[in-house]
Amino acid sequence: MSRRFLSLLAALCVMGSVRAENPSPVKIYALECEHLSNPMGIGNQQPRLSWKLSSGRSGECQTSWEIRATSSMAGLKAASPDLWDSGKINSDQSVLVPWAGKPLGSRSQVYWQVRIWDKVGRPTAWSDAASFELGLLDTAAEWKGRWITADLPRYDIEQSTLAKSFWINAGSTASQAAAIRRAVELPANAVIRRAYMDVTADGLITNYVNGHPTHPGFTSLTAPLHEEIDGQLTPGNNIIAISSAAVRRAIRHDRGQAGRNAIAARGVIELADGQRIEFNTDASWKAAVAPGGNWFEPDFDDSGWAAAMVVAAYAAQPSKYYDITIGPGRYLRKDFAANKRVAKARLYATALGVYEASINGRRISADLLAPGWTDYTKRVMVQTCDITKLIHPGQNAVGTVLGDGWYAGRLGWMGVAQYGTRPVFNAQLEITYADGSIDVIGTDDSWKAGPGESSALMNNGAK
Repeated sequence: MSRRFLSLLAALCVMGSVRAENPSPVKIYALECEHLSNPMGIGNQQPRLSWKLSSGRSGECQTSWEIRATSSMAGLKAASPDLWDSGKINSDQSVLVPWAGKPLGSRSQVYWQVRIWDKVGRPTAWSDAASFELGLLDTAAEWKGRWITADLPRYDIEQSTLAKSFWINAGSTASQAAAIRRAVELPANAVIRRAYMDVTADGLITNYVNGHPTHPGFTSLTAPLHEEIDGQLTPGNNIIAISSAAVRRAIRHDRGQAGRNAIAARGVIELADGQRIEFNTDASWKAAVAPGGNWFEPDFDDSGWAAAMVVAAYAAQPSKYYDITIGPGRYLRKDFAANKRVAKARLYATALGVYEASINGRRISADLLAPGWTDYTKRVMVQTCDITKLIHPGQNAVGTVLGDGWYAGRLGWMGVAQYGTRPVFNAQLEITYADGSIDVIGTDDSWKAGPGESSALMNNGAK
């Protein structure tokens, strides 16, 4: 064999060695399962995997991929895939690649990584490890929690504010607009420090101060009107005028009756010299049914208007056409013991409403407004959280604060309680000990419940 041939063979061996030791410069990152990074509680037995490529070369592309997956991180580090070893798959797909490994069941933990072959057919290094975990797939058999709540009354957010106010009108039925007005006299040298009004009505409200609306357009019935009006008042005589549009037929449940359209309001003016002027709706106001023209202007002649008719005290006769109450914050908790070494612990939780759960006073997640808005007549989402590090040896407590949310709170223009009248919570805490034994703590009537602060959560700006 010639010396030249041997040199060429040696060179080819060196090149092959260099190529094997120098993988593609493409980097793999952003591994996701069902568009989530290292998710827990996946509800699909064939989850879909995605990844991204990073390259400084133009025209870069993936020509093949390979996935390996294991049931433990140690197995992945040892390159010993026991769940899926795809081998090299000739495909450029890198988004939502379906799972094709061994069948997965409830609580399955999967650790996985991927490598690809680049545009010139050179393999990349293996990506960093990612993971996902399945939730409880057979809820009928595996879910032990029951729906629980605290049976507490709702709170009228205007009850204290309008405690001295009356519902007034000039006899307007629900299908007629209502209008009221009155004069408020301030000292000639008045310096106004602050002034505000709170108004509620059976119909949509427009509030005027000295002929100018304090709010652009009608207000929403999902919350009462609170307005700062100090910029519209002047020393001397001021005219306060309020209208309530005819109640929309779509929200009326008393269509066979005349119904009513009335207004209740309160105003407070604080002057720099310490004087405090308060006015409430009562018989001292003037009222009219569906007036025309510029009836809200200061120079309008209201001598033909009658004194307002007092329908009832504000608290005595709430409106039939909307609800400005809010549910209380409901506190739920359960004490439990962990008397053995904990290997892992999971909390599976959901609510019809919104909730914020904690273990031993520490929040289990940074999520807000969980479980999110769905069509509650069809489905509700479940959150799965790793709470292993939150469990202490000995006595522990799991708790949640529960709010109305989209379920029992306000929803757009449609008002309160579109799905149900009170929120409920459902959870299952599973503790797996080092000896293989498992404790399951589900929501049931052994939990304690009580009131917390009133929940303005999901009440569209209610105070």
